[in-house]
Amino acid sequence: MIDASLTKEDALSEKQGILMDKNDGLKGAELLKLGRKLRGMTQDEVASIYGVSRSTYQRWENGASAVSYDDLCAICVGVFRLELDNLRGIKHAA
Repeated sequence: MIDASLTKEDALSEKQGILMDKNDGLKGAELLKLGRKLRGMTQDEVASIYGVSRSTYQRWENGASAVSYDDLCAICVGVFRLELDNLRGIKHAA
């Protein structure tokens, strides 16, 4: 259930995170961390390339704040050069 005290944007992000969990069992945070580690990048590097603050990226990767599906896909493809489905497959194979 989504917390009624959240802003519209936070509620949407939380809802998207819940949907991703139900669809593939993986959280966006896990996919970000996996992609970053596969590419040997630091959180600072990913944040800089994607154009967000280090603290924003850290919150996404640590699960303190839900990453939107659009941001997750854009980071996986644009920064990690990995399709989201490939990351899911790698995680499930591990």
